[in-house]
Amino acid sequence: MDETSGPYQSECPTRILDLLTDTDDEQARQWRARCRQYAQLKTVAHTAHRITVAEPLRFQRIGLVAHFRHVGRRWYDATTGIRLSVSDQVVLSRKVIAAVDSSGADLPVPALS
Repeated sequence: MDETSGPYQSECPTRILDLLTDTDDEQARQWRARCRQYAQLKTVAHTAHRITVAEPLRFQRIGLVAHFRHVGRRWYDATTGIRLSVSDQVVLSRKVIAAVDSSGADLPVPALS
């Protein structure tokens, strides 16, 4: 499978995308665009003080979590400060609807297509 197959996964790093030559294939262009949108969203999520997702995640010990904070390589419940065992892919797949910086100012959230 290659990018012309319209792969479901859209998490190719931008450093790899930057190495690709131009293409006339529409599916490949759409996939590359989705990968770049995901990379932008990941950057916002990792630099934001707090993000909010549309669909909360359920954790066995603490229940539903909708507000997350990323510190280092870890995710935390932004409300309680409890460290969570969850990946970027899982958190970001829940549709990030808001992100704020440490001063409380809203950050632009790229929409995934």
